[in-house]
Amino acid sequence: MNTFSINKNCRRVAFISTHGCPLMTPGMRSAGGMNVFLRRIAPLLSRQGILVDIFTRCHHVGGPEIFQFDQNSHIFHLPAGNPQISKDEITKHLDEFTDNLLDFISDNELSYDLVHSHYWLSASAGQSLANYLGVPHLFTFHTSAEIKERSGGHKEGSYRKQNEANIAVTADGIITFTEEESHAMHRIYGTEVNKTNAVQLGVDSKLFHPGSQSESRLRLGLSPDSKIILFVGRIEYFKGPELLLSAVAQMQNLDDVKILFVGGDAGDSSLIWLKGIASKLGVFEKIIWHPAVPQATLPDYYIASDLCAIPSLNETFGLVALEAMACRTPVVSFDIGGLKSIVVNEVTGYRVPPGDIIEMGNKFQKILFDNNLAKNLGDHSFEHSKYFSWEHSAHELSKIYRSYVTSESSYAALQPNEKLA
Repeated sequence: MNTFSINKNCRRVAFISTHGCPLMTPGMRSAGGMNVFLRRIAPLLSRQGILVDIFTRCHHVGGPEIFQFDQNSHIFHLPAGNPQISKDEITKHLDEFTDNLLDFISDNELSYDLVHSHYWLSASAGQSLANYLGVPHLFTFHTSAEIKERSGGHKEGSYRKQNEANIAVTADGIITFTEEESHAMHRIYGTEVNKTNAVQLGVDSKLFHPGSQSESRLRLGLSPDSKIILFVGRIEYFKGPELLLSAVAQMQNLDDVKILFVGGDAGDSSLIWLKGIASKLGVFEKIIWHPAVPQATLPDYYIASDLCAIPSLNETFGLVALEAMACRTPVVSFDIGGLKSIVVNEVTGYRVPPGDIIEMGNKFQKILFDNNLAKNLGDHSFEHSKYFSWEHSAHELSKIYRSYVTSESSYAALQPNEKLA
């Protein structure tokens, strides 16, 4: 029997994140920036008087069903298909997840003031729960199929696109991460301007901060003489790792240049694809690969590197860029999406035209072989990162939540049980 106390004196929000558990390591399987967002924002919202429970799918055989997350906040793992299936296969089990979610809420007499669902796989479950409780439903895309396609990504399935088009209309509000994303919602889905709210994301400055490059390289077993280009994230097409390799192959000076990939795991088939491309481009020997690491050990990789490359075709926000900058590491990216609001061109790094691998390679070379330039960009990066904090993100999000919840909320009428069996 699982029991835990429920705080009745705070507002409560249900996060629905069908495939994205905040306990998963970013860069492994389907985990990424959304997982970081969930893990960082939920505890900070509790300091704003809003307690968050996160409902996600069981993703680990034999793993705990209920996890104490932050005082009275919890992560609930609900069954929906084999825990080991891929993200693409979850689609077949969305109805199962929704049914189990509603049964769990009903059986335990839980109540929430608001439902906030994340990513299209959570849209239906989130809307169903909000309807059941009679509370507002907010939705965050994190990535949109239409935006991915228009940015040059692979064609997405019609089922996903239809679900995203529907939720853009049925949700009471859309939470975005930049004003640019809000405008994109209006252009693509016809979403009313007053229906979207942008919440700038943040970085944990206590974890991500400058350090000694030589000491970090020693801990990671990296050569002190290498010129290191860092890539952090999932090894998949849309993240652009092959564009990074192509950009490096265009460089005129490859002396001591290394490309450090941090992401995926030893059984990731994408690594075979990536190494094949590297061999064709003649840069295979330049690759250093390390599987995805927990956030707590990630700063060493940023500090050890001379620059961080973000060759994605699109980034809704770009947490990797912000983490790198907080470690005084300049960023080179394509001029797309949320990176426009983070990377200050020619000040904290460079944004180059989307897909322009020649120009990206040129910027790599400028930074790697000009120590004064690299230092100036790094110093400005660190200073600029101070304008982004998770505390500010939580404060802004809490204000949005409260604007949707009235004093007549269902929370006042339906109190949750003290204990959950």
